[in-house]
Amino acid sequence: IFKSYKQWYQRRVRGDYRVPCYAENQFREEFLNFILEKEDQVLEAEGDLSICSIEKKLTEDIDLWIADYTKATTPLSKHIIKQEEEFGQVCHYLYHSPALPAMRTEEHKAAQELRVLVKRRNERK
Repeated sequence: IFKSYKQWYQRRVRGDYRVPCYAENQFREEFLNFILEKEDQVLEAEGDLSICSIEKKLTEDIDLWIADYTKATTPLSKHIIKQEEEFGQVCHYLYHSPALPAMRTEEHKAAQELRVLVKRRNERK
């Protein structure tokens, strides 16, 4: 209801406590410093509580994100590793199989035919 500390100060100190006029200036300075210190303490305490609250909330959110990310990526990662291992095994068996020379011959024929087709296309342009 008071517009400022000054108003409150004037009403309380001058009216109720009857501070002598020679001590009034010093008392006013000490009182206003006390008020400012208390305000700072209250604001700092509220700020610390807010920071702790935000930190706790962020920690909870990060834990949830990590759990969701792990759930979403782990099966995919394991599957890729499994496919790579299978691919390596298939290549190894193929390389040592008796069918490899026949497959290389067929691949060479297909490459030659493809070269001829590309050459014809380029000559038309």
